[in-house]
Amino acid sequence: MPYAPKDTKGRQTRDRHELDRVLYPAAHGTSGCALHEDDGVTRDVGKGAAATPRVRAHRDANGTTVSVGAAEGDHAGKAADRTCRFTVYGGSAPVRVPADGRRPPSSARSFDPAARVTRVTTGSLALDRGFGLRLVDNK
Repeated sequence: MPYAPKDTKGRQTRDRHELDRVLYPAAHGTSGCALHEDDGVTRDVGKGAAATPRVRAHRDANGTTVSVGAAEGDHAGKAADRTCRFTVYGGSAPVRVPADGRRPPSSARSFDPAARVTRVTTGSLALDRGFGLRLVDNK
């Protein structure tokens, strides 16, 4: 589930360069969704002015892989890059969390053992190509 950043007052004033994603991966296997984005102001979406990145989460015995596809399509105000904050439910404490082949600093990731929730903030990533996030379990 995608969410606008905290403290967003409305579609016209939100920061298009940030997005929170809350994921509930299947216990085993793959789950996913498509995020439909438009300018949030006009009705141009009816004319095809929109972008759609697909998000997949796959959980296996070694951890969880999150894949975010390129944002296909275009609309007014579409951001070229974005920082993503992922909240991933389930799983155990990840020992490694590479995002797009780079390891985020330890300050950009956390694990809540009571809730079994991992939170990761990526650096700014280009939206015209996909990227991945791997939560490697501590087993």
